[in-house]
Amino acid sequence: MCDLIQNHPDSGDKIGVGIKHFIVIANYSNKSRNHLSIMRLDDSEDNFSWVYCCKFNKRTQLSKISVLFRCAIINDIKIFRNSSELKCCICKTEDTSKIYHTDHFNPTKPMPTSSNQCPIYYTSTFKKEDYELEQEWVEYHNKHCNLQILCSKCNITKEREK
Repeated sequence: MCDLIQNHPDSGDKIGVGIKHFIVIANYSNKSRNHLSIMRLDDSEDNFSWVYCCKFNKRTQLSKISVLFRCAIINDIKIFRNSSELKCCICKTEDTSKIYHTDHFNPTKPMPTSSNQCPIYYTSTFKKEDYELEQEWVEYHNKHCNLQILCSKCNITKEREK
């Protein structure tokens, strides 16, 4: 499954801050299919299609790099999420049975760099020689980021900056 999700053209967004585990649920409307989801390290969840992963569509460089920078700030994201009220900033939902994501609004556009892959969480990591850049990015993010809590539906359907 970890190798399969790497083939998804939006694997960076799907993997996010790293994979905690996969979820397989029987599809009750079609008994021959299963529903697949990823539970990320920040406890957010996203679904994916294994068929789409098998099409081997090209991943964008931006997708690869966004994972690299996202992983560098995972602890800050967890701290924000754990200290925030789980209430969607768009639809105002407070249903504790829903899945909530931590989202950037008015996101920054960082400079990309090369990366390694973490063999445990299947996510990008900075190379040793880029340690200073990683620290600068984390410091910059902490000073300039804007975070908000969104329910998964609002996060997935919101308009993205181009």
